[in-house]
Amino acid sequence: MAADGADLDAIHPDQGSTALYLAALRGEKTMVSTLLEAGANPDAANAAGLTGLGAAAHAGHADVLAMILDAGASVDLLNQAEETALFAAARAGHGEMVAKLKAAGADLRLKGKDGQTALHVAAGAGHASAAAALLDGGAFVNALDAGDYAPLHMAAGYGHTEVVQVLLDGGAEVGLQSKTGLSVRQRNRPRARGTRP
Repeated sequence: MAADGADLDAIHPDQGSTALYLAALRGEKTMVSTLLEAGANPDAANAAGLTGLGAAAHAGHADVLAMILDAGASVDLLNQAEETALFAAARAGHGEMVAKLKAAGADLRLKGKDGQTALHVAAGAGHASAAAALLDGGAFVNALDAGDYAPLHMAAGYGHTEVVQVLLDGGAEVGLQSKTGLSVRQRNRPRARGTRP
């Protein structure tokens, strides 16, 4: 609680978010610093379980991300979608955020919803720099999700040629098959956004 009794971690009724989340998303360093110094919980989450750390990672605000980490944020805290700040950075294509989260101890092999890793997310979204940062940090290139899809399946299925090359350079196995028995070669057809390869 702040000195005047205000709940610094309260969820705004209209925004559905905490003040720290909104400030982090917007990259407002002074506001983030003020909130943290006043006692805001660095792990406080909005209605969807999203934190300031995840917001900073998604928006690519490196200084804000560092401030929240320095305040003791849990780097592998899962939101309601079973994703961490690392997933947010990977989905947004921020390789620098991926590297910073890895340096802070983020688990690059952690599996979220449907058994996907942050590398699956980066590959499916077509973000070569994030995929490369994940591989450089030690992510498992041939990790399989609940449907036995590897990151290479995701990249090839969505037609992300640059990511496919990054994954192949990182040792991805072309012969892996999904639970439906389809290989990467068979799935290498561009797909509409939002559908599984």
